[in-house]
Amino acid sequence: MRSTKALSVLVAVASTVVAGCGSHDDSGRGEPTLDPTSYTTPPTESTGRTTGATTGGSSGGKIIRIGGPNAENRNPSTPWPDIYVNTNRYGCTERHNNGADVPVTITGVQIVGRGIRLVTAWDQCTKMGYTNPVDHGCQGRTLQPDPAKSGRGCLLALYADKVSGARQQVILRLTFQATCRSAKERPCGQVPASKLPATVQWTADETVTARGDGGGGVTTSSPPGSTSNTPSTTTSTS
Repeated sequence: MRSTKALSVLVAVASTVVAGCGSHDDSGRGEPTLDPTSYTTPPTESTGRTTGATTGGSSGGKIIRIGGPNAENRNPSTPWPDIYVNTNRYGCTERHNNGADVPVTITGVQIVGRGIRLVTAWDQCTKMGYTNPVDHGCQGRTLQPDPAKSGRGCLLALYADKVSGARQQVILRLTFQATCRSAKERPCGQVPASKLPATVQWTADETVTARGDGGGGVTTSSPPGSTSNTPSTTTSTS
């Protein structure tokens, strides 16, 4: 009888040990390997692979998201970023890269909001005074460093469908991509040196206002120097 009880106890203990080992193995199986790398400023790495010279470089072929400059407007004769619907429902903006020391490609153009939309009415822009050689549409265009805004830019045309009350506001959002090879180049100083060369991406927002009362003294915000690093959905404009 004693030997039977002792055997039962041993079997129970053995079963408990086996079960414990099994549960430990299962919990550890399939766990993802976490990248311990972290950044002190906005940069984060996306999972999307890039193409071109930087693929497989120090950044591992990933896109590093940073804060960066907007493509500045060169507007010779219209009150951008305002559209006065009492006289003309169109608004045009000529964009130049005078904030980055490297060529930047505009990979996305998006209107966030309602009542104003992107159009391809380049003839309307010509009537407003846009006679410089420019590319029609900005998505997919690469802008060379142009601090004087005297080089070739790209043109965007917007149309105000309606005005809610005295004004209607939307956000014009541009997404940029560039290749960083040196931390001395703007805005590449945000990228850790160990990650160079790298492909970087950022977004920049600008408020556009359609006015139905001739202005009324309403103030609009200026384009920020840098914006959120969250990816945005892009819409083709050309």
